[in-house]
This record gives sequence, C-alpha cells and structure tokens, in this order.
Amino acid sequence: MEFEGVSNFRDFGGQLTEDGRHVRSGLLYRSGHLGAVTDVDLQRLAELDFALVVDLRRAAERKREVSRRPSAFRAKVLEHAGPLEAALAPHLTFLSVPDATPELVTQQMTTGYRGYPFDPHYVALYQDYFAELPHLDGRVLVHCHAGKDRTGVLCALTLHVLGVDREAIFEDYLLTNRRGRADARLEEMRTKFKRDRGKPVDDALLKQLMKADRVYLEAAFDSMAGEHGSIDAYLAERIGVTPDVRTAIRERLLA
Repeated sequence: MEFEGVSNFRDFGGQLTEDGRHVRSGLLYRSGHLGAVTDVDLQRLAELDFALVVDLRRAAERKREVSRRPSAFRAKVLEHAGPLEAALAPHLTFLSVPDATPELVTQQMTTGYRGYPFDPHYVALYQDYFAELPHLDGRVLVHCHAGKDRTGVLCALTLHVLGVDREAIFEDYLLTNRRGRADARLEEMRTKFKRDRGKPVDDALLKQLMKADRVYLEAAFDSMAGEHGSIDAYLAERIGVTPDVRTAIRERLLA
C-alpha cells in the first residue's frame, strides 16, 4: 500500500523464522511520521484500522508535526515520555561541528544507535510495546520521524523475538534505502536545516544521515550484547521479554 504523505511505509512481516515458520503478513507495519498525511492517506489508514501505534518521536517532534488520524481511529498509542524541550538528537550533533564530514556523521549515528536500547524513555516504550504484543487484536504500526533509525532498532528487535535470522533482519532494515523516498526527503531536509540553523548543509552529510547503514544496526546489537551478554538476555533482563512472553508473542504473530 502506497501513501502520498508518509515515507517508508511498509509491512515488515513475511520472513521465514529459524524454526521453519514465518512472520504473518498484514500485521506488523513501519513508517515515517504521520504529520503530513493527505486526505487520501487518511482513508487508507482507516482501512488498516491499527490496534496499536508506537510513536518513537520525542515530545517536541510530536508537537512540531502532529499526527493526522482517521476519525474512527481506535489504536492505543505508545509515546516517548521525555520532556517537551527540543534537545538535539545524538546523530544530529554534527550540525554544530565546523567542517563536519560524512565520517563524523557515521560516528555520531553509530553513537546514537548504541544509546537507543538504554535510553530510559525508549526502554519504557519497548517494555510497553512487547507487553502489548501477546494480547493484541489487530495491526501494529511502529514509526518515528523517518522510519529508519529508532524504528529500525525496534523492528529489528521484534523480528529477533520472532526468531528471524540476523541476515533477514538486516535485509528488512536496509530496505529503507529503496523505500525511503530519499530524493524528496533530501529537499525537505535541506529546507529544514537551513531554517533551523540559518545556513545550508552539505548534501553529502544529509545523504549519509538519511542512509540505512548496516554498521548502525550492528552497533545497537553489539551494545545490547556487550551489556547483557546476548540480545536475548537484554530483552529478558531489561525489557521483560522472558521465554514465556516470547512464546506468547510468537503464537500471536507467527504462522
């Protein structure tokens, strides 16, 4: 399903699992923000009738680009509970560095990915999200601003819980490079950064920022495993995805 005003919208189900089952299609979706949906998009959202929406954006982002929702919207919405003040995200700190390079953007993006799984506000969202999945009756939408970084980490964790192998998880993550409407977003980001910073930003920096890069997601996985010994231990000890919860989620989302 295509949307006019939503970037990177897609079903991230359908993958085979390591035990020979597959993730059910038509239940798990991911996208960019819903602040620019058109009236046609609203009808499509109404048809999908989401039961759960996870908005990973900070409060200031949600205030700046308010989500448009169908009139019959019924979904439970989980949101980042951080303060309203607009703090500069770790992966955007290159903006304050003179003569920044794409390599610096990569370094700071990697730092951001390592931090997502341990930020207390994201941890709380992850806990609420995974607690909902065993009991959910309907479709799920996970989104942030662009549907790439914060969304990418949570969707990767979801597929891991469901038993999808690592390479298939990365394949889904990297689809953003084909589905993210990069050309249109590049112009949008040029305008945004010039507005916010009062000066233009080099396209090479923006392109590196907008790219889904395997090294970023690897950094998130490595940080979880480094702190807890494994991804499974991170999920059990910090997020509450115990073996029983994992089994219940798989019964809900696998076929």
